Amino acid sequence: MSEHGEAPTDQWQFDETVVRAASAFVLCEEARYNDGLSSGQRVEKLMEAQGVIMATVGPGHRVTFRDLLDRLSGDQAGSLVGIFPEEALTGPLRNLRFLDSVGVSTQEGCDLLWEAAEIFKIADKKQRRGERFTHFELESEFGQEQVFKAIKGGLYERHRRNIIEYPVCDKEQLEELGFPPAVAQVFYQDIPSYCLYKGQWWFGCPACAYPMQVIPHDDGRTYAVRCLYPWHQDTGARFSFTATRDQVPVLHAEDRIYIPSKAEMPLYTGASRETPRARPAEGYRVLVRRVWRSTCIPGLPELRLADVLKEAAAGTRLTVKVWPDNDRVDIEVKDGDTVVFSIDVKDYTWPGTLAKKLIEDRGDKGGATWLVVPDHRRQQVGYLTSVIHREHIGMTAMAASDFLALFTDRLKEYM
Repeated sequence: MSEHGEAPTDQWQFDETVVRAASAFVLCEEARYNDGLSSGQRVEKLMEAQGVIMATVGPGHRVTFRDLLDRLSGDQAGSLVGIFPEEALTGPLRNLRFLDSVGVSTQEGCDLLWEAAEIFKIADKKQRRGERFTHFELESEFGQEQVFKAIKGGLYERHRRNIIEYPVCDKEQLEELGFPPAVAQVFYQDIPSYCLYKGQWWFGCPACAYPMQVIPHDDGRTYAVRCLYPWHQDTGARFSFTATRDQVPVLHAEDRIYIPSKAEMPLYTGASRETPRARPAEGYRVLVRRVWRSTCIPGLPELRLADVLKEAAAGTRLTVKVWPDNDRVDIEVKDGDTVVFSIDVKDYTWPGTLAKKLIEDRGDKGGATWLVVPDHRRQQVGYLTSVIHREHIGMTAMAASDFLALFTDRLKEYM
């Protein structure tokens, strides 16, 4: 426990009040960056966001329109301090930002909303209460649940692998990939304006290929370019450039914060040493951010782990299958008909929410007995293990490279 008697940040679990506040800030981002909105519609979105926050904090705590405007950009962007009652700012809420300095949703804030939505099942609750959906909650539920339904069938593995490996495509690529119409027409959309320079150029992340955010500095000439996923930033997806008249921008790399250990290298999915070049925005379509985060980001370590396990198991009796039976589990290792390892790979920003999901599902719905987190989430393993033991859940939690070491050590049993 912390000095104030609160659970540590990595164990903190938020309630639906915080989830509603998070959804309000997503409305604020939409008001600013949705190019299809008129000026009047932008104001309406902001007023809707204000209404959500006011309904959340209750009549005893006044939130003015100016309070909200002050939190759309700058130092107070996306902060609950001053608009939430002081006593409600528990856990990490005091320092958490739902918007960055230019009004784009932070990944930490998005993950709070998206991960919690799986627990609270917001859509079902609102249907029962007769309340209307916000645009973002609809997109979140649809993006998370329906993308996999759209690719169910005999080509499930191929389609899912292609979604992970091709988060951004031109029209010709989309046609060649052969996605069902529901995927190509709904989940691939225009590149967000906050990922474009002058509406014309974008830069693919050297880890996940998704368009990186382009952030103008106050001087109006220099720009920062960052992947929306913080760990990819830490591994090298962080660049800058100086604008020059009528010339294509050229990126310059910044220092890496995270360097993998020797044990982590076989499963490393962070940024490569490549410096991305500018690409013209015209003709390109990109996965909606929610699908990218829920499918591509965890999918990269899933595929890497599966591929490395297959390579390691070559010459043994073991077979390795990714997403068997249309995603019953993430990875299954069998000796003939006998399941040796059934693996669920999870990349959660908020492990308290993952713990709650494990408790509610009594483990993994597909029956996985191994819970594997990417190596950059290894600090979550101790907490998840304590929850698994306390709740008598039939799973073992491990960081990916530790699981690979265990797997490799046991291979001699299956020669």
